[in-house]
Amino acid sequence: MFGRSLRHNRPVAILLADFDRCRPTVAVALTFGPGRWRLLPYRAEGVDGFLLGAAEESEAPEIAYPVGRTGRFRISLGIFNGFWRPYREQRLEVRLGGEADWTTLTLAPPSDLPWGIPLDDDQAGPRITEVPWTTADLAGRDIHLRQPRTVPWASQVHGAVGAEVYVAYIRLDPVEDDGRASTPAAGRELELFAYNDTWDCFFERSDPLSLEDGRAFVRASFAPYRGTDFTRMYWEVAHGEVAHYPSDIGRSWADFPSDAFPRIGDRVVVETWRSWRAAGYDPLAEAVAAARATGVELHATFRLGWGAFYWPPPFDAYNTGGRWERHPEWRVRRPDGTLDTALSFAHPEVRGFVVDLLREVASRYAVDGVALLFNRQPPFVEEGDRDSVTRLLRELRAALGSLPITTWVFGREADNRATGLDAAMWVREGLVQTLIPYASTPRGFSWGDSWTSDAELRPWLDLTRGTGTLLAPNVMPRDLSDRDHRRQALRLARAGVDALAFWDTHGRRSFGTGVLGRLGHVRELEAWAAAGEPPAERPTRRILEVAGWRFTGLPE
Repeated sequence: MFGRSLRHNRPVAILLADFDRCRPTVAVALTFGPGRWRLLPYRAEGVDGFLLGAAEESEAPEIAYPVGRTGRFRISLGIFNGFWRPYREQRLEVRLGGEADWTTLTLAPPSDLPWGIPLDDDQAGPRITEVPWTTADLAGRDIHLRQPRTVPWASQVHGAVGAEVYVAYIRLDPVEDDGRASTPAAGRELELFAYNDTWDCFFERSDPLSLEDGRAFVRASFAPYRGTDFTRMYWEVAHGEVAHYPSDIGRSWADFPSDAFPRIGDRVVVETWRSWRAAGYDPLAEAVAAARATGVELHATFRLGWGAFYWPPPFDAYNTGGRWERHPEWRVRRPDGTLDTALSFAHPEVRGFVVDLLREVASRYAVDGVALLFNRQPPFVEEGDRDSVTRLLRELRAALGSLPITTWVFGREADNRATGLDAAMWVREGLVQTLIPYASTPRGFSWGDSWTSDAELRPWLDLTRGTGTLLAPNVMPRDLSDRDHRRQALRLARAGVDALAFWDTHGRRSFGTGVLGRLGHVRELEAWAAAGEPPAERPTRRILEVAGWRFTGLPE
């Protein structure tokens, strides 16, 4: 039976596994081959049908599954990751008929342990895991699927043009009035802010992105936020003096040699931007439109560099011909008199570049704000200089008028003081409208536990309370579990914050599970804590047989 209904004291759940009905029919077959999906008959707990599989060299095309149902449903997909160990990340691109944007669904390895193997693997056996997608009215709409043309870092195989993926079924849950079918803001008590450095697309492939690849990447970067508690995207528009859009102020990635870097991704960056520039493509304009369509704000974000306007070896080819190379007199001077590897905001020319570039962005694009990433990376000024960065913000405020400004800073006052960041002055003068302390660890170490005590957060609450500056602590580290993301969000909400930020949002496992997108619902978090912190619901079911094989002697 290829479509089954499951009852669990709630509306009937429908499982659809008859992928042999996908169109066009030439795009599915019983064997692997270029330009098609493979159908593998299988049987699992509560469902049987065909696995829809794509291999590393399949380049499986877009296909449409005819749903043939009406009504509003919560939609998820059952994905199988377990033909052999190690278990690798799997991805699938999906969209609804009548919509242009694709969403990338991600199934992470089932465990952070070596090879992705959970400790109960032998007892529980190979499993299908359900990955949440969206809630929608399906009247007259097909579900479209395609294999991504990228290979996740965690799954990279030499020569692969795509990562393996095996889709077991589509799950439809009829939506009742449980609060999730209403507007995204219903019940939200915390605002959530995302961040995207806009670089992942270049490092998951070996060939340059076409115009259509670029458009698809940008739109897919926003689509997963629709219907979540996220209200704002910090979208990177420049890294040092190199702009992520066609700029008259900043340099272009197309200006660099493509053969001077240690990583394939750097070559892909340069070659992609050459073709985009020749075609007149503007990814920032695409991003602004995608943000509007998704219902989130876009805040144009300036990353100062790997050190302000500097790239260290082995990436130092990015310094060629730039301000750092041409103007050594603008560099930070160390206490011993030697020149540091960063430009100093004590120089009007350095401040003026940042002001001019962000003014250009604000005048060309309908952005909702701008942001500066002081967490990436000092030094910015010479030791003891507490004035120059504040002077930069005053000049930026004068140039941008009332457009909101966000600063990402360090979580410890000692680190901010040592790098010339005077957040207290910025708040007093009304220079910044949002303040995001990156992490409470020393020097902003990204992999330590942050905000573990009230003492770490209290200075920030005291600083911003009763002012026009919104405090949004950054939830760290990135690799928190679903449980720990919920714990930290609840702890910060109880402490009195009104917003949370998430560095590298889309790469977090809890974003893929759907947990991150509901962290603004504090009452849900309180109910979860009161119930003893039950694990986030991530339905799985054991797969029993594929094409006659019953998983005896699992390869590893």
